[in-house]
Amino acid sequence: MGVNIEKVGKFYKSDLGEHVHAEIVRLLNKNLEGYGGDCVVSPGSRFYEDVIRGHFNFLSYHTDSDQKDNEYSLTWQCSSHAADSAIMIHDLEFAKSPENHLKEAFRVLKGDGRLVILFPNRSGGWARRDNTPFGVGAPRTLGQVKRLLNENRFHFDRVEGALYFPPYNPKVEIIRRVVNIAHGFGVMNAGIFMVIAHKREKAGIKEPVKKIREAVEGALAPKPASAVRRIPAHAKSKKAP
Repeated sequence: MGVNIEKVGKFYKSDLGEHVHAEIVRLLNKNLEGYGGDCVVSPGSRFYEDVIRGHFNFLSYHTDSDQKDNEYSLTWQCSSHAADSAIMIHDLEFAKSPENHLKEAFRVLKGDGRLVILFPNRSGGWARRDNTPFGVGAPRTLGQVKRLLNENRFHFDRVEGALYFPPYNPKVEIIRRVVNIAHGFGVMNAGIFMVIAHKREKAGIKEPVKKIREAVEGALAPKPASAVRRIPAHAKSKKAP
């Protein structure tokens, strides 16, 4: 299912959409501060173009998004290893093959490139209401996205959250109260997650597995003659009483 840019745009023009937009802008400003460099963005990120441009130079904003037969694929029009950061908003949940989107991000990012993904929390209330863009497509849990990142050569750094208020249009003062209460219970109560990861050039080995392998290899490795304990000749001939 492809992201419907027109429908997303209509949502952001609604009263609820304005509250959502303001929350996500705050989330982006808080977490993108000091990054800088060249950036590529997904088509759905256009609704946050102003705030993103405040932190990055746009290397490739226009993308070739193919939605033939209700399939959504993403290709950035830039050379490989060119971008410092890639930002995906309203993207992963609409991708038929999220692995291909992460592979494309891996292609365009530099060796230490950073990936920022915003996606609806599958366990949150926003993923259950189809009156917002976060209630359509395929929302995911944080664990699912962590596995996707690891399988596609990205290292998970951290997660932030937003949209702690319910997916309807309460008064602003009620929103503030709900946000303060829900935020105190932790990021897992967020309606959307913002995951920050970085590119991992070589496929890594999990540290515990690496340590076990090193220990086994060390035990099986042949030891030099100087390291072998020699038994004196008189000790060999000595019989037990």
